[in-house]
Amino acid sequence: MGATILLLAACTNVNFVSPQPEYIDALTEIPKKYHGEFVDEDGLSYIVEDSTITVCDEDTLEMELGEALIIKKRGNYLFLNFLEVGYTYSMCAIKYNEYLNYTNATIYHPNIRDNAYLFNVIEKDSSFMHRTYLIDNVSVNQMSVLLKGSESRRVFRLK
Repeated sequence: MGATILLLAACTNVNFVSPQPEYIDALTEIPKKYHGEFVDEDGLSYIVEDSTITVCDEDTLEMELGEALIIKKRGNYLFLNFLEVGYTYSMCAIKYNEYLNYTNATIYHPNIRDNAYLFNVIEKDSSFMHRTYLIDNVSVNQMSVLLKGSESRRVFRLK
C-alpha cells in the first residue's frame, strides 16, 4: 500500500494539517463523470468507481472514501487527500479536461520551492536530499500558488 500511495503523492514536499481545500466539504461519493479506467504517462493504471479508487502497479491497492482517503471537488479539480502517519495529509489534485468524446487529466503534486514565506508553515523537516513542509490554513490564493508550482503527470481515459 505504501508504495502505491507514494506514487500518488510523489514529487511533493508538502503535507497539510487538514484535508485540502479546507473551505470545501468532502464528497460522500465520486461523481459519475469521473468514473472509468485511466492510465498515466508512467503506465500506472487507475479504476475510479462510486466510492473507491483502485491503483494498479506491481501491487493493487483499493482505497475507499473515508478517513484515509478524503476527496473534495472544486471546478474541474478533484483533490485527493491521503491520511499519513502522524495524522497529517498528503494531497494531489487532478484536473479533468473533456473534449467531445475524449477525456484526459493531469495529476498535480504541490510543491513549495523558494516561496515558503507565503504559507503558514507549522513545521519544516529537512533530510539529506529532501525538505518537507507541514502547512495549515491554506487560502484559495495559496492553493493556486501550490498548484502552479506543482510537478505534474498526464492521465488518459481508457474506458
